[in-house]
Amino acid sequence: MSRTHSHLLLLGLGLTAACSSDIALIEERDHLVVSPQVADAGLVALGQTTEVMLQLDALSSFDIPVRAIDVLNIEGEFFSFDQEMPLVPGDSGMSIPISYTPTELGYHQARITVVSDSKDPEIEVYVRGASRDASVSVWPVVMDFGVVEEGASSETPFHILNDGNVPLELLGSTFSNEAYTGEFVPGAILKPGDQWTVDIVYSAVSEEAATGTLDVDFNVTGLATTATLRGNDCENGTPAAYDVDGDGYTSCSGDCDDNDETAHPGGVEVADGADQDCDGIIDEGTNAYDDDGDGYTEDEGDCNDGDETVNPGATEDMNNGKDDDCDGVTDYGGDDIDGDGYAADAGDCDDTDDTVFPGATELPDGIDNDCDTTVDEGTVDYDDDGDGMTETAGDCDDTDDTIYKGRPEFADWKDNDCDGIVDETTTNYDDDGDGYSERGGDCDDTDKNIGPATLEVKGDGIDNDCDGVTS
Repeated sequence: MSRTHSHLLLLGLGLTAACSSDIALIEERDHLVVSPQVADAGLVALGQTTEVMLQLDALSSFDIPVRAIDVLNIEGEFFSFDQEMPLVPGDSGMSIPISYTPTELGYHQARITVVSDSKDPEIEVYVRGASRDASVSVWPVVMDFGVVEEGASSETPFHILNDGNVPLELLGSTFSNEAYTGEFVPGAILKPGDQWTVDIVYSAVSEEAATGTLDVDFNVTGLATTATLRGNDCENGTPAAYDVDGDGYTSCSGDCDDNDETAHPGGVEVADGADQDCDGIIDEGTNAYDDDGDGYTEDEGDCNDGDETVNPGATEDMNNGKDDDCDGVTDYGGDDIDGDGYAADAGDCDDTDDTVFPGATELPDGIDNDCDTTVDEGTVDYDDDGDGMTETAGDCDDTDDTIYKGRPEFADWKDNDCDGIVDETTTNYDDDGDGYSERGGDCDDTDKNIGPATLEVKGDGIDNDCDGVTS
């Protein structure tokens, strides 16, 4: 029923109130306007709720009560109004929300009937919306920063792709470890097909392992993404992240410089001021090192750096068969047939070959160059570690008997089989490429869709996220 208001109007000028017969009553009714005629919710993710706003305006000085708001869904039950009936203030307006919760994909609409005490007691408008799949992809799901020195930092790009069909709003991001940071902007909208790239920075406060997670939340339930963060965590990390130079050794297997492929345990020392074999000693065995400790290197004129009694500062002993002072003359100039500084009576085991004498550098030539009765030791033709294979035959580290060509790979952070890959086929290695090894918590390292960073899929009977529970 509409409500009627009576107003007194004077029908003649100069009449007094006493002339009651000259006064008439005119009926005036309230008027309500509902807009827009068609309200659009836009694209909404499946299962999510949004609100479509209708505007109610009273074109009257009187308040207009709304008696009912009827929602007739054309299909499904996706639109609804579940609030108290409003009272529209006179000469003003208000907004009311119509909820849209699509549970099926497609376009949807509903007719809204507003019943009130107004000139038009029933006013019809329409609402519509469309539901689309929401999806987001992030990579890498595991960011392993490798070795970062205390006080230094390293950064890795983190990518977020909206590969669904609805816009996504970033609600926020959370780092579980304060050593990691990244610039995310809450409220930012990621349109379908758009991609964000955010640099994640790891600032090492120590050389201890630092692990954590990055959680990125969107306005779609269940669409939060998680990435694992690792730094200085060689023992649980990906071998490739800790064998940066590809020399077959990770930092947790003794690589002292993972940016130099020539530096690793068993490396060949060269005269360059670096520790190639990672034993803590620089340039030993080279011309730049004083091997015999007599104060002279070969570069400084020591003609036999394997004999501490021989150097440029020594006094020549004229009767011992050696060139003690490295002047090129042995004793009185005799007996040293090959001129290598040693005569036979001083231990030269072949005085016809100047590469053979006591303390000489052993060469891979099948000859006992240093006269110690062992042939080719310390060279590529000698099996130094006793594992049955020389460097010439394929041993990539002849100081370690657990390493040679063809040996089975073990989970020890070394390239045991000399194929250039560390720990493949072992629990240390990420076989399926999802960023997690079995040691790192991957419960199925043959399937890249299963791992600790994977979202659980409801009803598939698989433990997708490796938490021990299937859904």
